[in-house]
This record gives sequence, structure tokens and C-alpha cells, in this order.
Amino acid sequence: MAATRTQTRTFTFTRLELIKMQVSVALRRTTFISEDKLQQLLIGLNEKWIEEFSVYAFDHNNLCRAQLVLIMDWKEHTAQLNLGHDDVTINQKWENNTAIELDESIRLFNGYVNSESLWTEWRVTYTEAVRSNPALLDLVRRTLGTHAGDTITWAGKREGHDYVIPELSEMKVGCYIIP
Repeated sequence: MAATRTQTRTFTFTRLELIKMQVSVALRRTTFISEDKLQQLLIGLNEKWIEEFSVYAFDHNNLCRAQLVLIMDWKEHTAQLNLGHDDVTINQKWENNTAIELDESIRLFNGYVNSESLWTEWRVTYTEAVRSNPALLDLVRRTLGTHAGDTITWAGKREGHDYVIPELSEMKVGCYIIP
């Protein structure tokens, strides 16, 4: 008689460490961001200055045709920490420590970018606390090496969804495209 044995490996990370890993994967796999700039931006996560990372895909007319977005809910993050949920345990379903939802969104986004011959650009959205305080906004921009971006013009009505990452309830990932 044959026996089947299943073995599950798990890995444990702090919540913030896992958030930073997801952002790093998304930016590395969808843009040509330098390692120095990425490390600089991760300071914004350490300080909880950034609530959203977006990668936009533009056509030759500079019209936006797709967006990959990662949204951090810092209130939910704090609530999870207050409940004692400092760490998150994941299993091998997270290939290369990447959330399934993020992996699929990147696959869809990159497939669309490649098939439509688009170019990408990353952007951040700061938290309300940063946006509403001009002195802090100036400090954050100098620290992270960012500046106000141009207004994005969409090529049409975008369609898509965003999903909460179940193991990391303070983070959503979304993918939107112009069909």
C-alpha cells in the first residue's frame, strides 16, 4: 500500500518586514527602480509616511492604461499590533515570500504592459498626516528623494479589482487596466 505524505514549511516575519517585502517585489518586478531608491522609499514604510505605492503603465501618448497598486492601512496595522499579532506566518504557497494576490496581480499587470508595449512609472501617496503638514511633507520629500508628480490622464475607463491579502489584513493589492 502506498502512503502519501505532505510536508508544509512555514516562515515567520514581522508585519512590517512582510509589507516591505511585498512592496520591494512589486517595484522590482514592474519598474526599473534602482536599489538605492528602493531602500530610500522603504524608509517611508518604516516611518509609516506612505499609504500607497502605484505603478502606472503609459502608452506612447503618455496616457495611462494600467495601474498596479499596493495600499497600506496603518490603522489596521496598529490594531493588529495592539492585538499582539506582531508576526505573520506564511507557507510555501507564498512563492519567494510573495503573497498570492500580489503575484497574480503582477502577472496580469506585466502581461498587459508587455502586450500593449507600455512603459511604467512608480508613484507614492503619502498619508493624510504627511499631506496635511507642509513642513513634514517637505521633510519627507527630501528624505525620500521624491517630488510632486504630474497629473495622470487615463486613456479611458479603467476596470479591475483590489484584494486584501488575508495573512496581512492591512495591505491590499489591486490591478486596473483599460480594456
